[in-house]
Amino acid sequence: MQLIGKTNFDFVGKRRTALIFSLVAVLGTTLLLTTRGLNLGVDFAGGTEIQLKFSKDVDANTLRNTMKEIGFDKASVQVFGEEGTSEYLVRVERMSLLTPEEHGQIVSELKGKHGEQVTVGDYDPNKGDAVEVISTEEIQRETFDTIVKDAGLALDEVRALRRGTGWQYTLILEGVSKRLTEQLEAQVGEGTVDLRRVEYVGPQVGKELRRRGFLSLFYACIFILIYLAIRFDFSFAPGAVVALAHDAFLAVGLYAVTGLEFNLTSIAAILTIIGYSVNDTVVIYDRVRENRQRFSGRGLSDLINQSINETLSRTLITSGTTVLALIGLLVYAQGTIRDFAIAMTFGILVGTYSTVFIASPMVLALEGLINKKLAKSSTARA
Repeated sequence: MQLIGKTNFDFVGKRRTALIFSLVAVLGTTLLLTTRGLNLGVDFAGGTEIQLKFSKDVDANTLRNTMKEIGFDKASVQVFGEEGTSEYLVRVERMSLLTPEEHGQIVSELKGKHGEQVTVGDYDPNKGDAVEVISTEEIQRETFDTIVKDAGLALDEVRALRRGTGWQYTLILEGVSKRLTEQLEAQVGEGTVDLRRVEYVGPQVGKELRRRGFLSLFYACIFILIYLAIRFDFSFAPGAVVALAHDAFLAVGLYAVTGLEFNLTSIAAILTIIGYSVNDTVVIYDRVRENRQRFSGRGLSDLINQSINETLSRTLITSGTTVLALIGLLVYAQGTIRDFAIAMTFGILVGTYSTVFIASPMVLALEGLINKKLAKSSTARA
């Protein structure tokens, strides 16, 4: 199917303008990433994500004020789902209400009442709102209730286990989600809050997920470089990888510009953009290679222009239909799916641009560099 007739655009002739445009975009992205940074999701930053739905109208400000009352001044409150449905996504940077100071107070009071008979586990925010206690004598629930209440917290559950001559207790404190639900019900009415989802990610786990996410992008580019070097020629591979790195970096920049949450779904979106971009690049590279064999006497610049023009209709149809498929998600989807669709739409546009104006001219630049070195080497030998 041909979307447009035969064209003869001089794409290679616009490579310097495209290079300036890309350099400005990359520098702007670098500036944004170093000054503003990314809005890291719970996946990468660690913390708690809570999805709430109210059976009556509750505005986001009420929710924000409640989060401040329980100690989360920087909580993120985002409308989830359709407007007017009173459904929200709340994110806080911590997965536990327990602070080191409060943990220290619990330890101090337990030691004051039971001396060396008790041993309390170290403070570990990754364990959430839980305190481990080992005692050589039995301790009543009321004692724990009083100690935790004195620390300004509330006890939800005490798990006791008899071990040899002593006891092991796990004090489960009221966590972020339960405290938030109770506070909200006190304000807007009992039974009006539906706690739909709670996700916890510790800070160390978030850091490891972030490291592995960026490593996956790095290894994807390396393996694509190897694949292209084997399938085509070494002079083709760097251009494709530069274009991929360009697309991936600008996609990350999109998250910095828009403030969209950067999470594991974002990594999946960028990997998909890389895959899409390399597929587009390979199609044009294939045509360049074919035309090189058919028209061996012509210059590489003309061959690249001819190849891009010959595949232009296919490129526009592929990109256009993919974007059309994403429009439905952009209009109707919400939350992470919509963010994914935004990143993908941007990635398809940038990937198409980079295939034409970055990857292909890079082949020309590398060939010129190689020929220049060979000529200099021949002159030196003569």
